[in-house]
Amino acid sequence: HASLGNIAILLLPKFDVDLAVFHKQVQEALNLLESQTYIQRSAGDLYEYLTNQEKDVENEIKSTDIDPTAPGELLSGYLFDEILRDSKVKLDTNNQPYEFGKKLDDNVIGRDKDFYVNFITPLNANSVSTANINMWSAGRPNDLIIYLPEDKRLFDELRLIKKTEKYIQTSNSPSLDATKQRILSERAQQNQDRKRTVLNQLKESIGDAKMYLNGSELTDIGSREPKTKITQGVQQLIKTIYTNLKMLTVDFTEVHLQKIVQSQDDVLFKHTLHEIEVEVLNRIQRNKANHERTTIKSLIDNFYARPYGWYQTAVLCIIAKLYKRNKVSLKQDGNNLDDRAVLDALQKNNQYANTIIELEEEIQNTQIQKLKNFYQEYFNEPNLGNEPKEISRLFKQRLEKEVKDISEMYILRSRFKFLEALGEPLNRLKLVAEKEHPYFFNALDQYQDDLLDDKENVLEAVKKFMNGAQRSIFENVLLYLESNNANFDYIGNESLEKLSIVAESPAPYKGTLMQEAKAALEIIQKEVAAQQKLERETAAEAIHQSMDKLKSFADFTKLDAQQQSEIMAPFERVIKEVEQERFIGNIRTKANNATTDLYQKQLELMMRWANPPKPDEPGSSEPAKPKIVFVRKDSVKINFSKPALETRQDVEDYLAALKEQYVRIIDEDKRISL
Repeated sequence: HASLGNIAILLLPKFDVDLAVFHKQVQEALNLLESQTYIQRSAGDLYEYLTNQEKDVENEIKSTDIDPTAPGELLSGYLFDEILRDSKVKLDTNNQPYEFGKKLDDNVIGRDKDFYVNFITPLNANSVSTANINMWSAGRPNDLIIYLPEDKRLFDELRLIKKTEKYIQTSNSPSLDATKQRILSERAQQNQDRKRTVLNQLKESIGDAKMYLNGSELTDIGSREPKTKITQGVQQLIKTIYTNLKMLTVDFTEVHLQKIVQSQDDVLFKHTLHEIEVEVLNRIQRNKANHERTTIKSLIDNFYARPYGWYQTAVLCIIAKLYKRNKVSLKQDGNNLDDRAVLDALQKNNQYANTIIELEEEIQNTQIQKLKNFYQEYFNEPNLGNEPKEISRLFKQRLEKEVKDISEMYILRSRFKFLEALGEPLNRLKLVAEKEHPYFFNALDQYQDDLLDDKENVLEAVKKFMNGAQRSIFENVLLYLESNNANFDYIGNESLEKLSIVAESPAPYKGTLMQEAKAALEIIQKEVAAQQKLERETAAEAIHQSMDKLKSFADFTKLDAQQQSEIMAPFERVIKEVEQERFIGNIRTKANNATTDLYQKQLELMMRWANPPKPDEPGSSEPAKPKIVFVRKDSVKINFSKPALETRQDVEDYLAALKEQYVRIIDEDKRISL
């Protein structure tokens, strides 16, 4: 390969030549030939002759005009985009990213930032050298200075890269001959190789470079890897730029933010204001004094800048803590935000600019104590909050639970009419529960008396009633009245009236009404049970009498055992039904039906079975035996004009009329069932 070393060996005139001097002479000769376009040097520092056509192309490349700033722009691109790539550095103490600005030879590239990575090359326009670099960096306290070692060929290579790119872009055309296209393709490949070589040279240069911070060389960074080396330098710069960064003693996260708003954090400065809270609160107070509006965005921007450097999540957590401490309120469109809306506003970037932060009205210790005392008196339990907003949150939460509990009782008023009394207390409770902090403190005198009166007069007694044994007694009364109404006509009225009074009472929970109701219920239950027993026994006796009458007929003996059983079976079923029937009226009805209709039906059935019609005999003139018909005695209508029997003659007349009807029925070949 035609490298500098190999060429020098071939041209060595004698063995006792000073090799370093001779190599320098050969290099100068090669540079001259290269400048005159007789040879070309590849990216690997290998030399080769150029053909006439290649020589022409090389001359055209060297004579191509480029913007004087192009090599510098290319260098900055290599340094920041190709080698460093990311313009953010995570701080080693909190793992939060901080974005640095970019400078090349002290010229800002892109947007202004709080601090910069400033690469200084030997060709800088500020005459910065190893002799004055310390003093020069002291005048730039916001910059990490990377002083690149001298490289004479660096800018020549950068210019050649840009010239080659421009020449190829302007000269390449499908109409070129094959040789010219080959040469351009080779030059493009050589340019890519040259770029890789330059990048490697730059990485080596950064590894060798010295770094300076505020007038002092950084000697405690041992890494030569460019990104690692510069990252460690920037981390030191961040700590000198953001002097108030050390005030953040907690690594804030999204989890912290949620817990703070939900009042569940057990890590962050519980009682007194932390210095970072004081710092943010002071900023809000200054803004108010200067008639400036404070938003989430303005606080994030203010405390991200020097001398703070506080990352966004930390600022959001501090705002949330001030909100929970009742030091500030958050508003959108003039409306105060509750906890849920505050968390939503703090978690969504698009709400930062239009979420206003205002100083909260100060709640006095006396107000806090009064609300806590009311809480204890009304709910019979303590409010465990410390800060006003926390106390308000717990109060509102407990009010909402109370509203829910009473509402669940109130919906039962169709069953328990006395629960209508909950209507007004429930409405008053809802009105308070719908309010937000700081209303609970400021308006305590407006609502506490009404709520305490409601508790004393209605709510406490109703809740005790509905959650205790008295409710069971009351429900038993209602159920018994509803399920046994048909039996009440057959018992006494005194105890029954007592139960009716209880059922319709607007306040059964007062006094001894439920104890009296329980006693009355037991009396009525006994009376009804006794009457049911009596009615069942009476009914069974009447039914058995009907069965015995049927058995007393001579025709009953004509039946076989199966037929006799079928005649008696319906009566036995009725007796069993009566034993299970709990309504007295139904017992009587079943007994009456059994002793009348059923008796008549079974009597006629017995007669048909006992006296079946004989089949007609051929040639016989005897008529068929008529069917036996029974008429119930109570269905016989008697022609008697008087409504009552008053004299002996009335009795004689009534019996004569009765006899007349009975004889008529018998004459009709019918029978009368008794």
